[in-house]
Amino acid sequence: MGFVGFAGVGGNGSWGTSVCRRTRSVAFAVAPRQIGDDYWIGGDVSKEAISELSPKSLMLLKTSAEEGVTAEEVQKFCQEKGIDMKWVPVAPKMADRELADEIVNLLSAQEKPVLIECSGSVRAGAALSIHMAREKGMSFEEIRDMAVEKSLAWPDIPPLTKWVSESV
Repeated sequence: MGFVGFAGVGGNGSWGTSVCRRTRSVAFAVAPRQIGDDYWIGGDVSKEAISELSPKSLMLLKTSAEEGVTAEEVQKFCQEKGIDMKWVPVAPKMADRELADEIVNLLSAQEKPVLIECSGSVRAGAALSIHMAREKGMSFEEIRDMAVEKSLAWPDIPPLTKWVSESV
């Protein structure tokens, strides 16, 4: 997993950084990683990296409480590049099966390849894991093992582990 961009506290609207307004914690941009044939996950992916990947679709999971690039900025960029963009805010402690259903339905309908993005790629990995488990008929244990094998971080985050276990 590589880091790209520069993180600065309080930098509204700067690609490559994210700062939580509530905790003031800084998330560095995480270079996109391919998971399977049709998906990439990443965190605060730079415009340059998105242009290089040329995804057909992008799903943004950041909430409006996170600083850095806003959903509106990502939408504008995606429109300019002809990328279908969906914004589905995911707050780990609030994530439920209904939200998972929405994400799975949108991912199934989006043109491939898809870049799934949040501030640090953890929620993106969890959301993709739910989608993959349902698509392939995998159990929670199987998808958790796959996530560990691919060095996804969500199995180490209790609210995301709970979300995935209740949503597959």
